[in-house]
Amino acid sequence: MKQSVLTKRQAEILDFIRSHIHYSGFPPTISEIQEHFSFRSPNAVQEHLKALVRKGQIRRNPKQWRGLELTAANKSKDEGTQYSTISIPLIGRVTAGLPVLAEENFEGTISVDRSIVGRATKLFALHVRGDSMIKAGIYHGDIAIAQQQSVADQGDIIIALLGDEATVKRIFRKGKAIILQPENDMMTPLRISEGSDFRILGKVIATLHRIENARTA
Repeated sequence: MKQSVLTKRQAEILDFIRSHIHYSGFPPTISEIQEHFSFRSPNAVQEHLKALVRKGQIRRNPKQWRGLELTAANKSKDEGTQYSTISIPLIGRVTAGLPVLAEENFEGTISVDRSIVGRATKLFALHVRGDSMIKAGIYHGDIAIAQQQSVADQGDIIIALLGDEATVKRIFRKGKAIILQPENDMMTPLRISEGSDFRILGKVIATLHRIENARTA
């Protein structure tokens, strides 16, 4: 298939898909692309993806969730990437009514190798408190690194704000209710009813922990 010249936005989306596959092991969803590029509607994402298919850059499997695949010409373009250090704001107490990255919430910054977070943007970090996520390998005292976003897919590990309390949980939806599922058999899920004081702050993409925290549940 003859490959046509990409627009700037198409090239950016292709690069995002490529880096997501490289660092996560799977392609992004439509909602993740929409959130990353701040599109108002998923229809805009669909149109760009159709263009990338026409131009021979990707393939799509409509029957498969995360059904994006790079064509052979694109699979090795991220080889040889050079990594650098990135500073990420460390959030202390999250204040209700303020953006998560508001100055009032800052506790400091942490520096991590760019390879840990890939090309994700709008990052923030938060100390994990409690043992609710130990089966996911996230322990008390760890630092969770998240990409700031207000939407999440089923099963994503998120940082959410309940009232004025931040929590790390897996998110599931059942009808109009939201279920925040701990990864600890000794704890019960939190059921969030419609209209509750709840918002998603970000999706956890990496965690940092001391060796003594890396115990088995």
